[in-house]
Amino acid sequence: FHLLLYNIEEPVILGTSGALDNARHLLEGETFVVINGKIITGINLMEALETHRRENALATLVLRPNPKLERFSCVETRDGLITGFGGMPAPTASDNAPDNEAAPLMFTGIQILEPRIFDYIPRGVFSHSTTNVYPQAIKAGERVVAHVAEGKWYELSTIPRYLEISLALLADEGKETDIGERCRISDEADVRETLLWNDVTIERGAKVRRAILGDGVRIPSGEVIEDAAVVRAALVRDKEPPPKALRGEVRGENFVVSLRQ
Repeated sequence: FHLLLYNIEEPVILGTSGALDNARHLLEGETFVVINGKIITGINLMEALETHRRENALATLVLRPNPKLERFSCVETRDGLITGFGGMPAPTASDNAPDNEAAPLMFTGIQILEPRIFDYIPRGVFSHSTTNVYPQAIKAGERVVAHVAEGKWYELSTIPRYLEISLALLADEGKETDIGERCRISDEADVRETLLWNDVTIERGAKVRRAILGDGVRIPSGEVIEDAAVVRAALVRDKEPPPKALRGEVRGENFVVSLRQ
């Protein structure tokens, strides 16, 4: 596609809108699209762009119904404009889940912006788009437009979601495993619904179910791995776990994180 890619480092986390400040010099000339890096989607961006231009918007946020009431913040709208951002949807019994028309709306992480948005993004400091920037713009009378879209949309911000969504995409292709480069799997191993990165070895008699096996992992003979993510223990040994990290345990040369937490 003859794309020119820029890599911009963010040594200090600046939030969902503060991060855009690092790329301000690249984005000030024309309308631009921002898409969260942790999503996979088939949503039609051209339709969203048409809405943005037709409505003469400062910002157009692509929304989708949330009938399953997943833990994504609700977006409040009126007459096609965004009026605010609420909390998480209230849980309800599965047999009372709303249909698409009655379901709360959630933000997909896709937004179309005019360069004037930088008038509301402070330079060099932490800020979030939905808690800082858009509320200010709405209060100032700017048009922040809602474009409600259909289409496939997957968000991969947690390890369990990454596994679940990857397996769903594989199932669409009639597959249940994804095998990286230079992997070695014994004919006597039992491997199902698993993602193998590169250089993975699974020895005879091992059983692996619904797992993510990182680069260079070796599953020894007779080992059972289920609903887990596995990396080499050397990657985490003597290192402080990041905040909110899932707990894991060292098993031989592997570090195993249960996804049932």
